[in-house]
Amino acid sequence: MAGHRPSLDLVVVANPGSRRLALLGQAMAGRGVPAPRVVSYEEYLRGGVRLARVLREGSVLRIESPGQDFEVERAILALGTEDERPGGSSLGREGLGRLAFDRGRILGPGQWYAGFSRLLRRIREDRTDAPPHAVMNDEESIAMLFDKPRCREHLVDGGIPCPRALGPVGGYDELRDRMLDARVGRVFVKLRCGSSASGIVAFESSGPRTQAFTTVEVVEAADGPRLYNSRRIRRLSDEREIARLIDMLAADGVHVEQWVPKAGLEGLAFDVRVVVIAGRAGHAVVRLGRGPMTNLHLKSRRGSVPTLRGRMGEPAWESLLETCRRVGEAFPGCQYLGVDVAVLPGYRRHVIFEANAFGDLLPGVLDPSGRDTYTAEIEALAVRPARSRP
Repeated sequence: MAGHRPSLDLVVVANPGSRRLALLGQAMAGRGVPAPRVVSYEEYLRGGVRLARVLREGSVLRIESPGQDFEVERAILALGTEDERPGGSSLGREGLGRLAFDRGRILGPGQWYAGFSRLLRRIREDRTDAPPHAVMNDEESIAMLFDKPRCREHLVDGGIPCPRALGPVGGYDELRDRMLDARVGRVFVKLRCGSSASGIVAFESSGPRTQAFTTVEVVEAADGPRLYNSRRIRRLSDEREIARLIDMLAADGVHVEQWVPKAGLEGLAFDVRVVVIAGRAGHAVVRLGRGPMTNLHLKSRRGSVPTLRGRMGEPAWESLLETCRRVGEAFPGCQYLGVDVAVLPGYRRHVIFEANAFGDLLPGVLDPSGRDTYTAEIEALAVRPARSRP
């Protein structure tokens, strides 16, 4: 079977039972490749396993998303307790011990990122004693891709078109001042280390009038207000409500960038998720939505790539894919990543507004060769092996 690699020894750090792991296993079985050996995040965080003892000479390590598992989330938050930020929503060890699963609640994003960064460093240090092996997406790249300001700065330094950044702000009043100074009337306020539209506010002001669109809800609790992610995009027009929300998000660190207009397709605004695998931008999905956020889990729907391609014309479409390939080149430590692209009105220009280390979960999306993302990633290892690590 052309392009497969029967001898592949893939070790995956993941949450057992996750959809990502299931799709990866299906792709490997479909190519006649042995099933991956799985290291559970929960067990690894407990110290019950060492990668130095799991990795063999020639193994390939894949670090998967740790999401969708509450116990893993709590353990990562615990790793970040030493980096608690005064005034933020950080939780001490005692508070974490009492914490119960609460669907949608945003828990100490700055603390989580500190813990996740520490976990990535632990994985990197653990591997130093392992036999020679390779890594699909390395720890340093994953950490940068989760940090929106760092990621954007890295891309801009490489000549990648991105929305204008207004810098960090400490709260709503500073945001309004920054917008006034920059003469920008519409911005996105994003948690510095958020993902999947978590903790995002699309805010606009014109004179005394303000409004915001957000997936975040403030809920009163006995211990004070809490933030929750929702799959419903809400419109806020009360400035006091908007200010309170932005102040709460800013306490954990936010990234602010200009809200660029998006072109329309089929009567809706859209953006494009492109997955770059081993230097090839072969998978793309058009995301159509009525609001400023078009993530598919927010009840947006998929649009037609051929329709968009025809509307843009081949030169503009190829330019978009080339930019995505350049984003991949900016992270040589990544075998694959997801790139989110906004096409501007006129369909000739585009900007990159997100890059995602775990952005390859696109079930049913096939490349021109008829492969899903996971099959393409496995086959790419035979063509362009992952970067070797000592």
